[in-house]
Amino acid sequence: MKIIFPLVKDKMQIVYPDIQNLFSNVIIQGTNVIADYSGIKIFTEYIEDRQTLLLQELKTFDDAFLEAMENKYSRREVATFEDKRKEALAYRVDINAPTPYIDAVVLNSTFSKAELMASILVNVDAFAQHDANVSRIKALITDATTNAELETITY
Repeated sequence: MKIIFPLVKDKMQIVYPDIQNLFSNVIIQGTNVIADYSGIKIFTEYIEDRQTLLLQELKTFDDAFLEAMENKYSRREVATFEDKRKEALAYRVDINAPTPYIDAVVLNSTFSKAELMASILVNVDAFAQHDANVSRIKALITDATTNAELETITY
């Protein structure tokens, strides 16, 4: 990507004193300064624009994950996720913990309590891992001060 500045020598040194250090490649061509900022060290507007774009992409990524989980289950099941999550986490710590939602599901199904608990805990762990990943990426994006930092972010 390139940005073109008008060449005004007196003002150039005041407005862009570190232009040679700021951009990876600067060419003076006629009455313009053409600066290639693909290797830019810091360019505030560009970084803020890139951060906004990456945060939007992260939201799309997060929404897609949640939608995939919600499409897998009925609204009724989704409505009880929090209760089942709490029960499964309590059961993970103490097998004598009360689990009324889970017990009701097991009573009307063909699988065992252990199988249901394992399934719920896999989903609980997947949600927790996803949430942690989204939080980590969001922090990396918002804390970045250079293009190079933004380009290393993956998810």
